Amino acid sequence: PAEPSTVGWIDTGSSAGEVVVADNHAFIVDDLDHVQVYEVSDPRAPVWVGEYISHAVASLAVLDKELYIGTESTGGWWSPPTPSLLEVVDVSNPAIPYRVANYVTPRSVWDVAVSGTDAYLAVDTAGLQVVDVSIPSKVQRLGVAETGRTRGPETGDGRDIAVSGDYAYFGNSGPDEQGLPQTGLAVVDISNPTHPERVAFISTQGDVNRVTLS
Repeated sequence: PAEPSTVGWIDTGSSAGEVVVADNHAFIVDDLDHVQVYEVSDPRAPVWVGEYISHAVASLAVLDKELYIGTESTGGWWSPPTPSLLEVVDVSNPAIPYRVANYVTPRSVWDVAVSGTDAYLAVDTAGLQVVDVSIPSKVQRLGVAETGRTRGPETGDGRDIAVSGDYAYFGNSGPDEQGLPQTGLAVVDISNPTHPERVAFISTQGDVNRVTLS
């Protein structure tokens, strides 16, 4: 740990964004919103094995044989809007990933965390959404929690989420759509997924764009 060194390298062909790793495979978002899949059992020689084409990818998570992709809502006066989604992708064969479900969200999904049979979504100003992914092809919403510094709907501005045990830790940026500052860390009790509840909020000077637990 005192002297980390590079042991392997591969040219992804474009900028590499978010990366998640599971079962000797790395899933990497490139700047074309493709998720590239690499076999990394030998870290000295990663090998490309497949890709999944998405759109406006904002976040990734992987658990068992499913890849969870959160997307950003896009569009404006120059183009029709595209909805924001949680995409569930079967990666049991990493060479041929395929989508098994789309779950439409009211705002961009800036981060995804998966624990057990539930996925936890940081949905921009719509707070924390908990969805049941026990049947990957039938994603169902379980509950929603407010995550902002101030109480009320549309007050948070979620950017990142980490889950441990009965609690989710939710990073907020700000201001919200009402112009109120929302920067800080929300702690949400998720022991009852159908009724998640914010139990604490720690204000910070700047945006909380990344949350990691140890």
